[in-house]
Amino acid sequence: MYLRRYPSSVARIMLEGVAPIDDKVPLGFARGAQKALRSLEADCAADPTCHQSFPNFAREFEVVNARINKRPLRVFVTGTGGKTLAVTLTHQVFVDRLRQMMYSSEGAGYVPLLIREAYRGNTRLLANTLLFMGRGLESGIAQGMFLSVTCAEDIPFIDEREIREQTRGTFYGDARIRAQQAACRTWNVKPAPRSFLQRFKSDVPALFLSGADDPATPPWFAKALLRDFARGRQVVFPHSGHELAGVCFNAIAVKFADTGKVDAGETCAGGLKRPAFATSLPAFLR
Repeated sequence: MYLRRYPSSVARIMLEGVAPIDDKVPLGFARGAQKALRSLEADCAADPTCHQSFPNFAREFEVVNARINKRPLRVFVTGTGGKTLAVTLTHQVFVDRLRQMMYSSEGAGYVPLLIREAYRGNTRLLANTLLFMGRGLESGIAQGMFLSVTCAEDIPFIDEREIREQTRGTFYGDARIRAQQAACRTWNVKPAPRSFLQRFKSDVPALFLSGADDPATPPWFAKALLRDFARGRQVVFPHSGHELAGVCFNAIAVKFADTGKVDAGETCAGGLKRPAFATSLPAFLR
């Protein structure tokens, strides 16, 4: 937005987890989460430890997802102060928290274990982990600000055809979109003008940093945006989600900030490996 309004004031631009200005949150979440899950399944199958520990991960996920979609789980979790609480785990919460676990490659590494345990009937382990994640998200996201932005700039422009096209055949479905639409009806902010979604072209040097398995802003978002940036480059980090960090990421970011170039750093991104898959959880999540 700043670049569109003040192009002469921008020397170069670097974006991480790139969403084009016409992206309509959360419309792209379903496809992004589907791609991230398929990559996770493939990586688990190719990893000797993960494959030996969770040889039926893909199938077990389908079963667990279908169970919760058919009937929400009544589970017991550990609440504040160590108290045991009975809660209902709906399909919407399950898939959204699972998507959020895949924001980081470390978090994604716990998914096969949680699904295996849930498949076997140990739903408390799954529920405790998702509850723990939810607490972190609540403290890190200003929900009022999030709704004020998305209810003005995104939700008003999503139509039913897009919802069908973007959620068809995904484990995620359309529940998150429906929930956000309902929240926006309550939040009741004025929609932005439709012109807000119009893309623009720029010759400012641009670097787009994407996680190959990002379930929120998948790499095809930035790839499509390259056509609008004559001097744009994209670096995709293998086995990475929405949260990018580490020595390689820092080296590429610093080099571009200093010189406007990325050629010397791209090789380190190509060599990234997925962290080891977890075969047990920390004691406080059990």
